[in-house]
Amino acid sequence: MTKRQQPELHLSVLGDMECTFSGELLPRPQRLPRRLMAYLCLEAGRHSRAALARLFYPNRREEDGRTLVRQALFQISKIGTRYGSPIKTTRDFVEISHNYPIITDYEKFLSADIQNVTEITRAIALHRGPFLSTDEGDSHGEWRQWVLRRRKIIDDRLAAYLERLIQVAEGARDFEGALRWAEEWRRKQPTVDEPVKAVMKILAHDGRSSEALHLFAIHQETLATRYGAKPGADIRHIRERLQGAPTGDLLSSKPIPFLLGIPTYRTFVTVLAIVINADTNQITDPLIESHIHHWLDLAQQVAMACGGSVQVASDGTIEMFFGLDGAVDDGPRRALHAAFELRRLSLSGFSAGMGIHCSRVMINSEKHPIGPLLQTVRAAARANSQGTGVVLSAMLLSNHAPAIPISSLLTLTAINIHGTNIILYLLMEKPNISVSDSKNNLVGRDRELAQVIFSAEQVVSERKGRVIWVVGQAGIGKTHLIRHAKNNLPHGMAFIHCRCLSIYQQSFMFPLASLMTELIGMDEMNKEQSRMTLLQFLRDVGEADQLVHSLWLEWLNVRDDDSHGYIEDYRQILFESVLHLITNRIFVGPRVFLIEDIHWADSGTLEFLTYYLPNINNQPILMICTSRNILPYLYGAATHEETLNLEKFDTDAARLFLHTMPGWTTDPDNENSVIRRCDGIPIYIEYLAREIISGGSVHTIPDNIYSMLDVTISKATDFIDILQVCAILGEPVSLSFLKDLFPRYTLDDLSHIACRLENQGIFIRAGNSWDFRHELLRDAVYSGIPQQRRQMLHSYIAQELAGGEHYDPSAIAKHLGMAGDIT
Repeated sequence: MTKRQQPELHLSVLGDMECTFSGELLPRPQRLPRRLMAYLCLEAGRHSRAALARLFYPNRREEDGRTLVRQALFQISKIGTRYGSPIKTTRDFVEISHNYPIITDYEKFLSADIQNVTEITRAIALHRGPFLSTDEGDSHGEWRQWVLRRRKIIDDRLAAYLERLIQVAEGARDFEGALRWAEEWRRKQPTVDEPVKAVMKILAHDGRSSEALHLFAIHQETLATRYGAKPGADIRHIRERLQGAPTGDLLSSKPIPFLLGIPTYRTFVTVLAIVINADTNQITDPLIESHIHHWLDLAQQVAMACGGSVQVASDGTIEMFFGLDGAVDDGPRRALHAAFELRRLSLSGFSAGMGIHCSRVMINSEKHPIGPLLQTVRAAARANSQGTGVVLSAMLLSNHAPAIPISSLLTLTAINIHGTNIILYLLMEKPNISVSDSKNNLVGRDRELAQVIFSAEQVVSERKGRVIWVVGQAGIGKTHLIRHAKNNLPHGMAFIHCRCLSIYQQSFMFPLASLMTELIGMDEMNKEQSRMTLLQFLRDVGEADQLVHSLWLEWLNVRDDDSHGYIEDYRQILFESVLHLITNRIFVGPRVFLIEDIHWADSGTLEFLTYYLPNINNQPILMICTSRNILPYLYGAATHEETLNLEKFDTDAARLFLHTMPGWTTDPDNENSVIRRCDGIPIYIEYLAREIISGGSVHTIPDNIYSMLDVTISKATDFIDILQVCAILGEPVSLSFLKDLFPRYTLDDLSHIACRLENQGIFIRAGNSWDFRHELLRDAVYSGIPQQRRQMLHSYIAQELAGGEHYDPSAIAKHLGMAGDIT
């Protein structure tokens, strides 16, 4: 006779407790049977009924406690009665039946080999939440302590597993994988510093220090508002290091000297100058004092908001720099905004000349620009004799602000700086640069365009919301794709656009505030008119709560006093109000809601989106978010979402893109050079092609490309001497050769540095050697080396080649010639 096989009882205690018997989920036991079952399964051996009564009911009489325990045991014994009870009981003792197969996720979780990636990955999949996650609140005494001890064991092991997976991913140079595991850790243990530290280190290692600092702010706010706690000293120290040196490597704290002294280099800088509006011979000390007294505080406030830095010259000129302390790719945009903010904030009766100029200049060890940059911008500011608007140099206008309509500019008399004529233009009103209809052909993005249009049609037909993430590096064509999508939307589908800007990362919901200001019609009003219009709007849409009114007034910066704000304490109420108006009163009917450059979003915007995205399914909205990278803390929040990863052009697509450009001649040599140098990045191809069409050389890098390349290079200023040497070598270089040139590093150090540069998009592996990802990067680094230092480095490389195992007479002669050492 065949013996009946005993089914297994599966007990899940990692998260809310569940029991599965013979493959079927059992009804959730009541509280005491649930606790008792977990305790008996995990605490091996016999347990007296009296001890169990004291454990679960320490404040009751023993007789009452034993009665309740007996009732709980009876309920447990009914599990799988056809196969016998899972427990053995006597009058005084209780234990789990040894003949009854009981499997717990607790034991399976702890049994994984931490060196085995497959095992610990499976173990993490078992973790649905903290040990007995719902067993809290009314629990106390010895039982409470038992739960906390077990919970800590699981939490510690989970942290060890995830830390191991992060290490494995980093060792394989899979930094995206490491970031995913670190984010999983942060999701599972949101109140702990360690996972946030892990994410911050990975982001900083990837050159995304601003995201790391933003994550710290979220963590700090979460601890403060939800738990009344603050981050620990270690993670605050990481934040301070990132603020002090955002491109630094968090894995090393020892400063290492640079090769041949502190390197000087060139980088792209934009300057806004604010000068006294008077003839030079009329400027007196009291006038300088009055000028500084009025404008300096304003300039410092605006610079802080826009990510600039301020200096004051001896003649009273106030200079606001963008890209001096750290490269930025939108310095001209920041300077334009800063100029018009200063005009808006300034009291009537105080006049000043303002001018903006940009250039790639040499920076000395004191972080001060060398060359005619300051002389040019001061001359531009002095040409602003009207004391309104701002004067722009031709270089800034042609290369960095092409979207400003020519009709809004007044051409001024050219100035001559060191023999060079520079044309100036007066801009009287702040330009509105937004997504416009595109007249250029779209190349290489047919599949992505079709997907956006298909999703828009689904929103219209199904009346259900969707989210599309358009992800790709700077210049890959995200905005160009959306412009074409805008021209092909289903009939009657509205298009709403807001853009995140890096200068507003410290603001509160800036993109939505800007959008609301425009939709309500407040953008052309003064503060009092705006306040009254906003209050009337809120009343018209049914918002009668005075607290909500105060929150909106504070958010849109139209309060009539400087009293303490409410947003920090009642931001959730504001979120609910904004969400209600967006979904029910303002955005009515099918629409596309574009949030551009969401990687620059402020913490308030990100927090609102975590609240908004889960609700988007109920509205006919296609939300499109463009970003340079996936934001793990937002991805997955919506019910229906997809990601379009825009890749670089291949050779055929790059060639087709060139052929669509007006005025491009199919010169094979120029065409092949452009394609080779630009590494398939559309914006580089376009700018370099325009330079050639206008008569320039394929070997000349336009200034608007320099400003973007310098942002990439600035991620690695800690290793600028290594980049400079590699640029001078002009060919792939092995780590062993770099070790000869940089004896202060070990091979492991150099391997780590090379992997970091690869992950930051600067280096690429070429067999057993390393090289720049594309020629433009190498040329940008090389052209950024001042002539004297360039000669020093050529001479140093020649000496190392002459005395080492990489001896090469022709290479030595070349470097000596470039160093000027051959007669």
